[in-house]
Amino acid sequence: VSQLDASLLDGEVQNILKSRLLKAFSFFRPGWVHSIKPELELSLQLMIWWLSIWKEGATYGQRLQNLSYRNEKAASQDPVARSLPLTHLFPATRSQRFLYALIAIIGQWAFSRFEKYTLTHDWARADEDW
Repeated sequence: VSQLDASLLDGEVQNILKSRLLKAFSFFRPGWVHSIKPELELSLQLMIWWLSIWKEGATYGQRLQNLSYRNEKAASQDPVARSLPLTHLFPATRSQRFLYALIAIIGQWAFSRFEKYTLTHDWARADEDW
């Protein structure tokens, strides 16, 4: 339950920052902002990731819930760690944090771009042409 609460808190922080960012671009041409909206969201998510997970090891919502990412591989190989409570942390490595950004953030951006590409090129009617 705490992980879900942390995820909701992170989503709210992101929504607040996204609305402020889009409000900053409100004076630009409307079509232009809509065309780069996935990149704006990507930059915002990467900034949040850099300031939270990369530097601190946990998102803002996770820190409010006293949660953090843990290196389970290192924890399972340490015989002393098996006897310690779960509060004994093994922080996530740099490669684990980088893979999180690659899969969760950049993967989400790639999917949104692919979805937009399929909609603009009318792939829904492609089956009719076969």
